[in-house]
Amino acid sequence: MDTLLQDIRYAARTLARSPGFTLAAVATLALGIGGTTAIFTAVRAVLLAPLPFARADELVVFTEDNPRAGLENVEVAPGNFAEWRARSRSVAEWAVYDYATANLSGAGDPERLRAFAVSANLFRVLGARAAVGRTFAAGEDRPGGARVVMLSHAFWRARFGADPRIVGRAVRLDGEPYTVVGVMPAEFRFPQASDVWLPLALDAADLQDRRGHWARVVGRLRPGASPGDAAAELGAIARQLATEHPETNAGWTVDVRPVRAGLLEGFNQMLISLMAASAFVLLIACANVAGLLLARGGARRRELAVRAALGAGRGRLVRQLLTESLLLALAGGGLGVLIATWASGALEAALPATYFDFVPQFRDARVNGAVLAFAGGVSLFTGVLFGLLPALSATGRHLQPALREGGPGVARGGGRARTRAALVVGEVALALVLLTAAGFSIATGVALARRNWGFQEERLLTMRVTLPQGDYPTDTAASLFHARLLERLQALPGVRAAGLATGVPMSGEGGPVTLEVEGRPPPPPGLAPRAEYRGVSPGYFAALGVPLAAGRAFGDRDRIGSPPVAVVSADFARRAFPGENPIGRRVRVEGDGNPWREIVGVAGDISDLRTATQGKAYIYTPFLQLGQPTAFLALRTAGDPAEVTAAVRRAVAALDPGLPVYDVLTMRERVAESMFPFRVVGWLLSALGAVALVLAAVGVYGVVAYGVAQRTHEIGVRMALGAARADVLRLFAGQGLRLALAGVALGAVGALAVARGMQHGMLAGVDPSAPRVFAAVAGVLAAAAVLASYLPARRAAGVDPMVALRAE
Repeated sequence: MDTLLQDIRYAARTLARSPGFTLAAVATLALGIGGTTAIFTAVRAVLLAPLPFARADELVVFTEDNPRAGLENVEVAPGNFAEWRARSRSVAEWAVYDYATANLSGAGDPERLRAFAVSANLFRVLGARAAVGRTFAAGEDRPGGARVVMLSHAFWRARFGADPRIVGRAVRLDGEPYTVVGVMPAEFRFPQASDVWLPLALDAADLQDRRGHWARVVGRLRPGASPGDAAAELGAIARQLATEHPETNAGWTVDVRPVRAGLLEGFNQMLISLMAASAFVLLIACANVAGLLLARGGARRRELAVRAALGAGRGRLVRQLLTESLLLALAGGGLGVLIATWASGALEAALPATYFDFVPQFRDARVNGAVLAFAGGVSLFTGVLFGLLPALSATGRHLQPALREGGPGVARGGGRARTRAALVVGEVALALVLLTAAGFSIATGVALARRNWGFQEERLLTMRVTLPQGDYPTDTAASLFHARLLERLQALPGVRAAGLATGVPMSGEGGPVTLEVEGRPPPPPGLAPRAEYRGVSPGYFAALGVPLAAGRAFGDRDRIGSPPVAVVSADFARRAFPGENPIGRRVRVEGDGNPWREIVGVAGDISDLRTATQGKAYIYTPFLQLGQPTAFLALRTAGDPAEVTAAVRRAVAALDPGLPVYDVLTMRERVAESMFPFRVVGWLLSALGAVALVLAAVGVYGVVAYGVAQRTHEIGVRMALGAARADVLRLFAGQGLRLALAGVALGAVGALAVARGMQHGMLAGVDPSAPRVFAAVAGVLAAAAVLASYLPARRAAGVDPMVALRAE
């Protein structure tokens, strides 16, 4: 311990005598460790923190895939779920749930609540207990069962002041009284942030439905069973069902994943990618500091030789140098934790509120004990990583000649210079990979910003209302309310056009349906035409600014009782009726009981966020024929859309004062929110890429400056023999450029692989092999290398030959 303390004190004094070197090394390490720690705070909270479920490793989620139709991770058909539950032996217990919403009324202003409808045994399957009261009892999810509700801890505190007497009280949801039976703990959030949980009643018809894919299924494995075992067993069951029910199950398979991966689909890939990017920055920082230590070790050869002559063995010298490296790393780690704390707060402030609904674990992304332990471990690891090679190099076999040198000087070892050059080439290669990822993210953002979505974003306001079934029990009642509401909206001052729909662009609502074309033989399973299904009212296309390419839009006569009609998008018309006029043709949604609909119009294409094409197949049906309880309102305004919001609320309240208006967003806000995942990844990758670029440039600068210092005498000889300043400038600037080009060549394969990997989920309409992105990134790196080389090269070109000749 005494020896260790002596090493620490000596290392601290040594570093204090070189404040410039120490500051540069600590700042470099702080950037690398800080970036890695900042990303780790989110990774720990989302991917590593223990789940609030008993024996969470036994929990799995189930989805369905249909490779023939290009469908992945689709919700489960309840009829298939019933068959799995009856035939499977690897799953001990199953539970099912679905998204829902509920209108809260009778306790202040009406409010739209986030809700999930769940089977009564869901909480038992998850191993979760209520904090107050109880969870659902068996049978409370049967059709016609008691109206009971469970509250989330956050909603209980916000709306009812955490009143412990809430159990047994009645709350009015969707116009009906529900009895509160329990409150869940604060840490329970399944599958996402929710206000209430309601019983999901599946009747006999639901459990025989194999066409509608809407159920979300979770299960607990039997002891000793693995997700792989369940996947193999359910795959066999899926093949049996495809044989037994080819009209509905042909081509469908089952996907089984651990509960964390299933609930965080998309976010886990993004976080792991960002963690890998931050690790690249950390490696570049380590290489940079290793280069600094190599140069510093050369300058300290005489000091080390004296210590060796006085009896210090090589191991003792290496330990001393590693102590200095660890002190630098710990100082960089401490500063990096401050950077991570700031970055985590900035990221939380930048995230939209909806992100915390989908992934509430983001709220737990804080610098805590686990993050500090990670930062400390990374600091110690990096201290050894960047310190060991310079320590071994500085304490090599050739220390004795340093005793005969006239001063500490600069070492002239060619091996050390080559090692520093190799480190810089590696830095540039890693920087190229990071900058390529950032470049493609930026290109995606630019492409999305320039995309013609097919509708006009300006002065377009959207919101939602949902009718409670208790007050509007029939399709006719719902349709009459929506017709009256549409009339009021169209008459509002400042509203140029208004429409209702089951979903608006960028809302995430709706989904693809399989269609049949009258007069055509059924195509092979999985190859039937598919389109997004959307119900829209008169005025919807005018409100969105979507032109009609042919035929007519829906009118007031297209409501319940009128002939079933449809409008299709131009993209669907091209696919389903190539070279034909679709007007007058009839289509219907695949399945028994669905009516044939005559196509009366062709609407302009609306672009999809994640496709490269400018169109997506849609089929529109009259909203007033559907009797849907939930309606999206779309209003084209003459001025600021925000000024119309209050008038819309008054119009809704005039028809039904218990109806809340929610999800109020302008279309610009909705588009921006939809694009935010691409933007935030672009911001983070750009920040990491900028740090990597700066560090790589600093590395190039250090190597060239080191070369200038080594070759001062040679420069004097060259200039004395007639070399011009431009020749000297070209010599050293070329050295930096050669290092950069070598790094670009080394990193090109990795950069291409990263671009290909980003193609799934992180690029929208951008070709991952686009040469302009690679050329731009390589050009930026080369320019940075030339600039970094120019400064020491200019200093070399300005050396006085007489002074340089005396430098030897």
